Amino acid sequence: MVDNLNPEDLRSMIRRDRRYQRAESLLKGTWASLDFQEPFESSRIQMMDINFAKRLVHADAVRQVIYRFDTFSDTQAFIQKFGSHLSHDVIKQLKEPFL
Repeated sequence: MVDNLNPEDLRSMIRRDRRYQRAESLLKGTWASLDFQEPFESSRIQMMDINFAKRLVHADAVRQVIYRFDTFSDTQAFIQKFGSHLSHDVIKQLKEPFL
């Protein structure tokens, strides 16, 4: 099902670049294990990280996924675990589909 990914997403997945690593770590709950040594890289979780992670889930491109973002309880569990890395705007956008 990875053929559902757009070319940029597919390229990131094949190369396992930093964009992919960030999204994968969200799905697996391993955000804290990322090394944020790059000078301009944010340790905050951005909505673009979450959106890419959602596309990876939809394409069934990542194994051992903990957070799928498809139910309110799953999304709430994600927010509780990573709340300190999320802005209020990102939290609002995560909850919006369930309101």
